Amino acid sequence: MKPRVYVTNYNGNYDYTGAEAYGELINMTQGFIPLHRYDAVLNAFENYAKTANENDYLLLSGSNLVCALAVSAWMKHRGSARLLQHGKGWDENKNPIRTYLEYHVQSAA
Repeated sequence: MKPRVYVTNYNGNYDYTGAEAYGELINMTQGFIPLHRYDAVLNAFENYAKTANENDYLLLSGSNLVCALAVSAWMKHRGSARLLQHGKGWDENKNPIRTYLEYHVQSAA
């Protein structure tokens, strides 16, 4: 089964096509999230985490709070998270290119 890449907060101004190399993109939220909706967002993230598997990724996108809620849901239900973060690399001519940085975090227990 091809891994899934869960985008924490889709933003139409960003190009996510590079992340498709890691798996199928799934947008968990999109756009501005009002403060009074964060409880519903956390609940949605927990539902996604329950159906994810160990090969899936969280692509960190959006506010720090949105990303923190997504990672906390993953850690609660999965015990670990494979994370992708927008990054920058360089080609052989030292020109900047967009890339993704990959991290793996696990709970201490």
